Amino acid sequence: MSARPREIDELVKLCQTPVYAMAQAKVRPADTGVCYGAEPVNLVRRDLFDAMMSSTSNRFEDRCKVLLAHVVNLTYCPEESLPVIKKKLSHFSSEVKIKWKAAQYKKRFLIENKNWLDTQISFPLYSTPPSTSTGRPSVDFMSSSERSKRRKTETLRSDSSSSELVYAAQMNLRAEGQTDAATVVKEMGFSTPTRPRRYKTAFKLQDKQVKQLTEDEGLSMFVEAKLNVHHLRKLPKRKSKSLSPEVIDLLLPPQKDSHRNDSETSDEEDDSSESEYEDDE
Repeated sequence: MSARPREIDELVKLCQTPVYAMAQAKVRPADTGVCYGAEPVNLVRRDLFDAMMSSTSNRFEDRCKVLLAHVVNLTYCPEESLPVIKKKLSHFSSEVKIKWKAAQYKKRFLIENKNWLDTQISFPLYSTPPSTSTGRPSVDFMSSSERSKRRKTETLRSDSSSSELVYAAQMNLRAEGQTDAATVVKEMGFSTPTRPRRYKTAFKLQDKQVKQLTEDEGLSMFVEAKLNVHHLRKLPKRKSKSLSPEVIDLLLPPQKDSHRNDSETSDEEDDSSESEYEDDE
């Protein structure tokens, strides 16, 4: 077999997402074939356009490579069938380029080509031939032990960089419809170094639940610690969350009515002045 072109090697490496590569660990691309009895893969043009726009590069050629990798991953296309996929995508890419130049802006492009983007393109579905092995049945990757996972991904990890693995993972998640997970993976892998730490901190704070004390527990805690009302009022808000409003109302003295106090004070002053007047008489 002749050596594969460099473009094919790069494409195959890009398509080696963790899920796809492990499912095909024992099957070489040259051993795969078209599954003629299966339904074709129908992809909406809008999804293909989104795959192109997910590229971090602004060069049209790079966006086309990302689109090709996306379709190859969905159709399980072997390298000898790449010309079929390329021919279909070449026509689609040319149409996108013409329509994009006419619209000039993404928002206008989506509005003016809504009907065109909602139509589908059919691609042949490729699959591996049925296995005739009578040996030990394969175990699902997620059900495997940590040692087995390391062994199955050894080649993938040694041949690909962290950036390639992160990019392949987010593209595979997007193809499966898990857009939120794909966005998180993309931000974790290609954002600032502090972004993962902030995600981790926010996740821990969200899961941390504060247990509120009952009235008896709150009263017992204050008595045993020999605390008073002054300590309760100085308690930071972040620490007072463990005390329910009922506990705080129980420990704090009732608020006096300022209007009532002023009225009572005024009455006392009037009585005092009358008493002094009577004494003078």
